[in-house]
Amino acid sequence: MKKILYILLLISQLCSAQGEAELFVSNDYESGQGVRLKWVFEYLYHPEGFNIHRSSDGSNWDKMNQKPIQLAKNLPEGHSLAKEEHDLYKAVVATPYPDMRKNIIRAFVLIKSIYDNNLAEYVGIAHHDKTALQGTKYTYKLSLVTQEGDIELTKSKEILCSTFSKPLPPEDIQLNRKKKFITFNWKPDLYRYYGVDIYKKAMGEAEFEKITTTGPRAIQPKSAKNYSEASIFFVDTNIVYETGYLYKFVAVDYFNQRSEMSKEIAAPIKDFIPPQMPHSLKLRPSALTSKVSVEWNAIDEADLAGYYIYRGYHPDSSFVRITEEILPKTIKNYTDENVTVGGYYYSVSSADLAGNETSSGLMFCEMRDVEPPAAPQNMVAKSESGKITLSWSANTESDLKGYFVQKSLNDKDNSDNHYINVNHTPLIETEYVEKLAINIKNKFVYRVVAVDTNFNRSKPSVNSLAQMPDVVAPKAPVIKNVALESANARVEWLKNVDTDLGGYNLFRSLVKDSLFYELVNVSPIKPESESYLDRRTEKGNSYVYVLEAFDQTGNKSKYSNSFKIKVPKDKLKDSIVITKSVYNSKKKQVVIQWNSPKYIKMKGYVVYGNDSGTLKPLTGLSEYTEMKLKKELTLPLEIEIRGYTETGDIIKSETILINNE
Repeated sequence: MKKILYILLLISQLCSAQGEAELFVSNDYESGQGVRLKWVFEYLYHPEGFNIHRSSDGSNWDKMNQKPIQLAKNLPEGHSLAKEEHDLYKAVVATPYPDMRKNIIRAFVLIKSIYDNNLAEYVGIAHHDKTALQGTKYTYKLSLVTQEGDIELTKSKEILCSTFSKPLPPEDIQLNRKKKFITFNWKPDLYRYYGVDIYKKAMGEAEFEKITTTGPRAIQPKSAKNYSEASIFFVDTNIVYETGYLYKFVAVDYFNQRSEMSKEIAAPIKDFIPPQMPHSLKLRPSALTSKVSVEWNAIDEADLAGYYIYRGYHPDSSFVRITEEILPKTIKNYTDENVTVGGYYYSVSSADLAGNETSSGLMFCEMRDVEPPAAPQNMVAKSESGKITLSWSANTESDLKGYFVQKSLNDKDNSDNHYINVNHTPLIETEYVEKLAINIKNKFVYRVVAVDTNFNRSKPSVNSLAQMPDVVAPKAPVIKNVALESANARVEWLKNVDTDLGGYNLFRSLVKDSLFYELVNVSPIKPESESYLDRRTEKGNSYVYVLEAFDQTGNKSKYSNSFKIKVPKDKLKDSIVITKSVYNSKKKQVVIQWNSPKYIKMKGYVVYGNDSGTLKPLTGLSEYTEMKLKKELTLPLEIEIRGYTETGDIIKSETILINNE
């Protein structure tokens, strides 16, 4: 009955107006010749039959059957069907097709067709491709034959035609032993096997016994799609608590071919009796050290392995184990370090050698806040005309109340300065703007102090100096020459005389796009430099260069005078060589291959041909170095390959002639 439910589930998932199918393939398991195909169709068979097409490249499909694959109206003499299969076959023939589409008998026939390949052929849901070549990969397509033409149903997985080998056993087999049953799961593979047979023996016994008495444990499509390590595919309830067991698994494919047995999977005897719970739990928190000392007592038992410590924030919430390794049973204390401010619940769990645990009662403790916030980091002062903007990174303390900004005049030793608070209440933001007169020339020292909700104050941040900014930009530099060094451009200029010069930035643009300038230097050019070598020029381009100076406060000059230079491009020295040019008169196909130039970056190739007096394109631009053209040649065909470089040049091959014989 389980197999019938599986087939009905598979059929229901294929439900559609014209009927849908799943197509399975296997290397031949009898003579070793070709590929075997079998399919599960929503309505079992189709009165007008099916067509099979085959492809080795995924694009060209060849029909494999001369006439539609249909239900055989009569069995051949000497057929090998057993009585049950024979009776099912006769029932299919005797049942009108409209009734068969709704009849549960089709599930019985599909199941028997999985185990009896002859029945599958008589019903018209199997095919043997004897023309498949060893060493070739194929994909098969199943189509429904109708008066309006073929309707594609499904495609198979790709198969390499080779010597048949048994299917592999199920993979990733896992079991979980409980007190009264054992659950199993494995990685399902819908297209590799139909079901799984399970064998079992008690530890110490000699022979394995099959326990899936109603047939293989079928892999349902839904299970295969939603498989996880928590999935359960089989439950063995016939177990004895004090007995260990060994299991083996066999996969059965859609052609009734069975895999070798898997390796033994052990389910040893497991202890399910937990130890006595710990008692006399005590907690001693220390706010100064951020530690909680946990102490307990427990009854010593023969199989007691040790203890685990758990911690939570609420008695009804889930608790987290804070001891990675089990504590030896001789130790009855533990120190939880780096505990932050807040309230916590603790429990201690006794664990035996089998992994059974028993938890103690819960104990609560509170860690009080006596630690000030950390000193604010990354304090930065930004000076602008008429104001100074201070910013810093936000503190991460959960009880942070805000920040005080403190200020002092700068002198030679700021360590003994007297600082005053700029703001009277703590700032929530991490930025503060102080407005000053534009003409103030004093240098100020700023720092920030963080404060928490318990009024613990942090150490001050690192001091930051600030004063009103310099707003006078350097003079525009002067480029005196641009010269070629190999294929690079050397730009030379007159050195600026500004006392606060910070350096230079060099810009360039293409002559044909002189409105857009890009930065040439990766890092600022040092102020003492009088030239710069642009190593990123491209041959064949003409460039315009301008130079910009900037001072130590970031003021930038106007662009210098512009200077042009052209970088000549190399002459093309590579070529395209045609390596293969043939015409297949049977397939009416021209095949051409060529070598790509070794030293030139190519954008792509176009194949030109001439069978009427003029060369014209036969293909569009393609990056591939091979062309297959469906074309019947009545006259010899001239062929030429034209390659287009990334710089816009064209490279041509020699012109060759392909005969039409």
